[in-house]
Amino acid sequence: MNIIIRTYEDDDFSAVSDLEEAGLHDPYRSAVFVRQMAEICSETFFVAVREDRAIGYSLGTFVQHNPAEAWILRIGVKENNRRAGAGTALLVAVIDALYTHPIQTIRLSVSPGNQPALSLYGKQGFVQEKFIQSYFGPGEDRIIMKKERD
Repeated sequence: MNIIIRTYEDDDFSAVSDLEEAGLHDPYRSAVFVRQMAEICSETFFVAVREDRAIGYSLGTFVQHNPAEAWILRIGVKENNRRAGAGTALLVAVIDALYTHPIQTIRLSVSPGNQPALSLYGKQGFVQEKFIQSYFGPGEDRIIMKKERD
């Protein structure tokens, strides 16, 4: 599969908003999130493009009170494009962009039932730091994973 990874562009708005919404977010909140992140995280917001259409995205940001830490906030790939390398490429792109700064630790949260994501993150050196019950509310447990700079 020929996939190009590049930074987010304004023309990606509709496709990325659709992907964000497909992640069980409502359309308005998804649109607001994408627009705001495009402004705030322009260096660390990536899109996977196939046949001139966004099929996935990743987004990372720095921790304001600790310049040695960052978080990966989102990684999403359209369901019919999964298992073709886009998720790995998006994850590597955001990690590489974060590491152009003096970041020592990158964290992310993942559902304990999301085995494909847990595998993807593990292959890139992320390890479980802790488990938090009801992280996003009742029934929304999360594993916090971290990756230390080599």
